Amino acid sequence: SAVFEPDHIYTQPGTYTIQLVGLDESQCVDGDTAFVNVTVLPEVNPTLSADTTICAGTSAVLSATGTSALHWIAQPGLNNLTNPTQTVQPNATTTYQIIDQNTCDADTLDVTITVSIAHVIAGPDASICVGQTAGITATGTGSFAWTPSTNLSNANAASTNCTATSTTTYTVTLTNTDGCTDQDSLEVFVF
Repeated sequence: SAVFEPDHIYTQPGTYTIQLVGLDESQCVDGDTAFVNVTVLPEVNPTLSADTTICAGTSAVLSATGTSALHWIAQPGLNNLTNPTQTVQPNATTTYQIIDQNTCDADTLDVTITVSIAHVIAGPDASICVGQTAGITATGTGSFAWTPSTNLSNANAASTNCTATSTTTYTVTLTNTDGCTDQDSLEVFVF
């Protein structure tokens, strides 16, 4: 280019060699040439797996992509902060962050792992005589399933009537809206 202080926009990362040739006023080569290497860094554009919900006691896999400078911000449960793939098992809802950077740009992304906890309480125990009915109850948020289901008026209700003919342990399984489960038991004593 014959332009004094020319501009050039590089569209691809890489190393480019620029040659500067000095000319005199009559456009003749003055005998002065210089070479400069220009390194164009890749754009920082990391990606990160989506927010997700897990059940308490289970794990989630976090995956990130980016440049070789990509790293996780230290957080309990993260190992080898430069590894783009992490398996985590938080006890509570936790947000994890990555940073990708070079000398020209930086970007931070975060992913939230929501920990869903199902909790059910069955009880109290009940005592009945043969031929009598006892109401048994479980508390919690979600759907219920009692086992064994025999001698129950509705094995899928939080509260149901029981006409057991012998002492029986009933276990209730609660499933919350995230598909997470919890169990508790009660005893129906029959005399």
